[in-house]
Amino acid sequence: MDEIEIVSYSPKSSYFGDIYEIEVLSLPDRYGVVWNYSIDSKQKRAIIIMHRKLDFGGNCFRLGVHHWKNGVPEISITENFYKLGKDLQDSFFWHEIGHIHFKHFLHVKYKSQDEVREHRIEFLKKEDVLPEEIEADVFAVKRQGKVKYIRFLNFLKDTRPAGKYGSINDYGKKELLLRIRKINDMKI
Repeated sequence: MDEIEIVSYSPKSSYFGDIYEIEVLSLPDRYGVVWNYSIDSKQKRAIIIMHRKLDFGGNCFRLGVHHWKNGVPEISITENFYKLGKDLQDSFFWHEIGHIHFKHFLHVKYKSQDEVREHRIEFLKKEDVLPEEIEADVFAVKRQGKVKYIRFLNFLKDTRPAGKYGSINDYGKKELLLRIRKINDMKI
């Protein structure tokens, strides 16, 4: 079998398909890597999974986040991530990989996290969810199935701290409930 060439990440490339593999490395500074294979399977590119101390302001139980560093995607995970079982960890990864796969550049579309939050709330007031979240959810469901993924969303909902009506956590729980309902209603 021919060796697969490792290439740098270019978000503009359409040469890479939807074949991904999560490789756990357990190095001191990184958890692992997600490999994305080219359509012809002759090349692959890496999405690094890093250990990070992330500050989410204590508003909610967060596992990690995807972000773009100089146009290259990375997934950062927190200590809370390690408290999960494998199925929940995989659900988290597939959702974040979905954001990367569909090139959800929220940092370009919105000026700040506050602006993202404002748009989330606007959607929630209309009993809807940001399209990027649903697209990433569907990506994850196609990798894991509805039952496992909905179990993950229920876990996020159930472990999110309670909040007063209209608080960040209140809206977060509402969004999770809507996402669960939408996935249940889909024919995937």
